Amino acid sequence: MNVLNASAKNPPGTVVAIGTLWLIVAGTMLAWGLALLVLFGVIDNFVPGGLDDFPKPPPEALPLYWTFMHYWIGGLLASSLGLLGVYSGIHFLRLKPWSRAALEAAGWGAIALGLFGGLWLSQFWTSAPLEGGDSYGPSGRFAIRLITGLLTSAYYVVFPVAFVWILRSRTIRQAFAAEGEGAHPLLGRA
Repeated sequence: MNVLNASAKNPPGTVVAIGTLWLIVAGTMLAWGLALLVLFGVIDNFVPGGLDDFPKPPPEALPLYWTFMHYWIGGLLASSLGLLGVYSGIHFLRLKPWSRAALEAAGWGAIALGLFGGLWLSQFWTSAPLEGGDSYGPSGRFAIRLITGLLTSAYYVVFPVAFVWILRSRTIRQAFAAEGEGAHPLLGRA
């Protein structure tokens, strides 16, 4: 099939594959956010004592504890982003040029979140004291934390990088340029 002859009713296979994967991820995020809202926003209020009976965390785990106690905020954020993702995914399959830009922006956001989130999360794993004592010293401990953080970040950004790379491919750009809605300053020409 010629990409230039694709219409909103018959988008190219690459667009369908990426759009379908995007809808699955966005729908999962929406469901996850709604589950967090129900669990921590509704059930917590009806259970005697709620979720307040958890033991207090050690001082180094306070950031994670705060995050855990505010899951309903995360649920609201995840469900909102999931809803926006489903909306933009549907319009991506309809070859609306703004939706490709939105998906690409979300991909870049996922790359940034993966880089910084991977570095941040890995610091909790590597900052715990070792059982046999710390024989690495401060510089060795820093190197371990840095390498672990970089590997964790790389793990989190593999799929977003591939996603953005595919969205910027000639096939996808031609499919959206063929729709004839004019050139968009962020999308560029195929």
